[in-house]
Amino acid sequence: MENAYEQAVSHPADSTLTREGKAPVIDLRIDRLDRYRDEDLERLEGFLSPDQREKLSSIRNKKARRQSALAADLLEGAFLDLGIHGPLHYGKLSNGKPCLIDQKEVDFSVSHAGNLAAAAAIRFSNQTSEGTQKHDMSLQPGMAADSGSGTSIAPSFHPCLGIDVEDLTFRKKDPDLLTRLAERFFRPEEARIVREGLADGLSFSWEEEDLDLSDEIRLTRRFYRIWTFKEAYAKALDRPLIRVLKEEPYRPDRPDLLCWAGEESILSLILAGQEIRPENVILHGSYMR
Repeated sequence: MENAYEQAVSHPADSTLTREGKAPVIDLRIDRLDRYRDEDLERLEGFLSPDQREKLSSIRNKKARRQSALAADLLEGAFLDLGIHGPLHYGKLSNGKPCLIDQKEVDFSVSHAGNLAAAAAIRFSNQTSEGTQKHDMSLQPGMAADSGSGTSIAPSFHPCLGIDVEDLTFRKKDPDLLTRLAERFFRPEEARIVREGLADGLSFSWEEEDLDLSDEIRLTRRFYRIWTFKEAYAKALDRPLIRVLKEEPYRPDRPDLLCWAGEESILSLILAGQEIRPENVILHGSYMR
């Protein structure tokens, strides 16, 4: 049975991922490492692009490699559903954000933590529906990319997609520590949210009220809601996290933020400066507890 979030973002099975004249679709995928044996992930690696396999070969830590392999598989599965077929060649924009060298209209982001891996991808076009913000096709200063072989490219949009996931079973839950961290790194109003909750008139989402949670767990979830937003935003624009922590304000009703929280996990999806419409997000997997 679908939960409320899945009902909001899922599409019928016969829906298409490219809708002419409408806002671009975000393909969002979530999976859990503990669903796979080592040999399963090794087989997954064999289906990845050469660039991804080369990247994985340099990861010596076994758990980090397992996490990265699953995230890469989710990402390249999203590319396929968006109509992006190989060969896939990865590079980096001059600001450091990963990109696809031959797919200037594609933006993507991956994240993994504990037993969770997630990936999101979007394919922009010049066509947008009425009322949808068009993507500025002018380039930001320095928005060229390097393929690693001296080849520079430039995207046809402003990179703006970011994702971050946290597996709370692997994170600190000491409310005093999280409160101190919030006061040190978050904006004052955000530290207040961690300590006291949201101001009147604001709410997180349905599951926060429906779950039977202790005050300590609620504080932990408030901290990681803000933390995953900051991480996702930093990834979206490839800005230093330390700057985003203080400069970019969190509100649960931001139109460019979609947040999902299971009992032991938090995921934030950002489309910086754009509105995320739930009907334009396709969710694959519901493996967040």
